[in-house]
Amino acid sequence: MTMRFLLVMLLALSVAPAHAGPDTSDEARVWLERMATAMREMSYQGTFVYVRDEDVDTMRITHVNTDGEVHERMVSISGPHREVIRDGNGVRCALGEEDPGMKAALATGSVFPEFDVEAFRKVQRHYRFELGKKDRVAGRVGQQVRIVPQDQYRNGYDLWLDEDSGLLLRWVLFNPKHKLLAKLVFTELRTGDQVDVAELKSGTAEKEFIELGQRDPMSPAPKPGPVIDTPLAPMGLPPGYQLVARASEPGAGGGELTHWVYSDGLAAVSVYIESGAGERADAGGLSRMGTTNAWTEVVDGRMVTAIGEVPPLTVKRIGKAFSELPELP
Repeated sequence: MTMRFLLVMLLALSVAPAHAGPDTSDEARVWLERMATAMREMSYQGTFVYVRDEDVDTMRITHVNTDGEVHERMVSISGPHREVIRDGNGVRCALGEEDPGMKAALATGSVFPEFDVEAFRKVQRHYRFELGKKDRVAGRVGQQVRIVPQDQYRNGYDLWLDEDSGLLLRWVLFNPKHKLLAKLVFTELRTGDQVDVAELKSGTAEKEFIELGQRDPMSPAPKPGPVIDTPLAPMGLPPGYQLVARASEPGAGGGELTHWVYSDGLAAVSVYIESGAGERADAGGLSRMGTTNAWTEVVDGRMVTAIGEVPPLTVKRIGKAFSELPELP
């Protein structure tokens, strides 16, 4: 074996990808599609711990699907009283104490992120799917699946899915630099006939609930659908983010509020443009509520707000793309 051959072999090894190994992306995608179906169609109930920053909340969820009609109730069992009810009438939330971070998580559904089955087949340019190791969670065997962002414009997930049902048992949300943002883990989970539907009934007075409608900037974004054709074309959007929904309604100050939703298939950013905002001194720059980031700027009397569970750079770049338009919609 010549010295030249050895040098060539060493060079080849030194430039091999760090994550080289079996390609498990197809298997991982099958698991993710199974999870999305299970979380939507199955009935389940359990206790979980949700951690973000230094805050730890223990909550209980009851999710019942009866002939395609979903009723869901989440209620805190530690700390201030918090409760969320989701059904055919929409989403209602009761907070014992003001907590913008928890309100953002509950209202946007980021405590239990909703993934669309079809999305996993369309986002491979922007995310890498990997199958990890198995672990025990809440007395069940969980299969780890990683959703790894390919650039700085989206967050990633580590998910552990129940080997038997596909239900989500544990997740970790991390930013593009792999810094932990939040995590959730079930400590107890039951399914099917084991679910006690009586826990859907709330003991909280109706007046304590607030409706989480589209006017609330923390309200859930519409589910991504087909790309919408529009003459509005903001320049410099992050790669992969496309317009999937838009709406308008009267604004709080008597002007008009327009709502635009951009998505890469998994992550979504809402852009709100409100006329009649004036030159509000309190509006401007980046802000954060839990795992949700927002960017706001007032331009020619209109307030532009971009908000989503994405990195700060993403909401700023999308918001700037609107504020720099020659004429705001």
